[in-house]
Amino acid sequence: MKVLIDFSPVHHYNFKYHKFTVSPVKKKEVFLMFNDTSRFSLTIPSDMAKRADALKKNFFYDKSYAEMYRHLIHLGMNELTKDKTQNA
Repeated sequence: MKVLIDFSPVHHYNFKYHKFTVSPVKKKEVFLMFNDTSRFSLTIPSDMAKRADALKKNFFYDKSYAEMYRHLIHLGMNELTKDKTQNA
């Protein structure tokens, strides 16, 4: 289920720039996670990790890595299912 949540400012340490930053208040659409979820680990080649980092910076800059990978897996599954139904 998707809901809009107000995120209040958060102070966090930016390790890349070695300073504290404050994120602005914003509304964000998030998925509510329930107990019917599974956790797994994924190992990918370094070239794929670089591509994932580029996607994160360009398209998923305001989302977590977990949310980005869920979205990419969902897109891939839909694409595979679509191809299978078109070839049948």
